[in-house]
Amino acid sequence: MLTNPEPQNVMVKYTQAITTTIFIGVSILRFLFLSALLVLAIVLWLWSISFQTGRLFGQWCLDQKPDAAQIAYKLGEITLFPLLLLTVWSRQKVKEFWNIELPLLSESTPPQKCSELSMFKKLAGN
Repeated sequence: MLTNPEPQNVMVKYTQAITTTIFIGVSILRFLFLSALLVLAIVLWLWSISFQTGRLFGQWCLDQKPDAAQIAYKLGEITLFPLLLLTVWSRQKVKEFWNIELPLLSESTPPQKCSELSMFKKLAGN
């Protein structure tokens, strides 16, 4: 049969429900804030890379006076440069941590370290 619950038990349950709701709300707000910071960091990082690459490309165009084929080649090189950095870095880390030398997919030998890349030296100001 139904009986009237004690007022103290009801108050404890309401307090627990409010505490849990506040905890969930704070967790959601924290997640949204950190997600927004991540998006902002990615946007700023991409903007910085784009700005530096555009500056280097513009300077190269002024210095070299290239034709259309050379410009297309250079744009492809600039576009694929982050993949080259990722490849060199990952090969270096695999060798460092597991002492495994990964085979090359092409006949040309890539640099062993990121600092050996000519474009990386230009970006770093060396």
